Amino acid sequence: MSNLIHAATTVAAGVPDIAPSFDGPWMPTIQNITGLALGTFLVILIVAVGIGVLVWIFGKLSSSGRAQDVGISFVVWGIVAAALIAGAASLIGWGAGLPLF
Repeated sequence: MSNLIHAATTVAAGVPDIAPSFDGPWMPTIQNITGLALGTFLVILIVAVGIGVLVWIFGKLSSSGRAQDVGISFVVWGIVAAALIAGAASLIGWGAGLPLF
């Protein structure tokens, strides 16, 4: 039992002088793939928001309440998703305690 307590206190105290290193040979590839994925998702969301606006306008012009609801849902959820995706890198860095600047 004392070994378990010793291990827990060592982990809780933390290990000093360990800092994340981003100079691995695979890091540029991962950064490129992640950047491409984020860009692709943002373009898809912009298209989805555009379709939502068109459905919303169609619902307004045709007095279709359901089409208006669907259109505004596309717009709102698309904007929320785009904001989350655009801020994902900063949120992850902040959560991991990495300096942003």
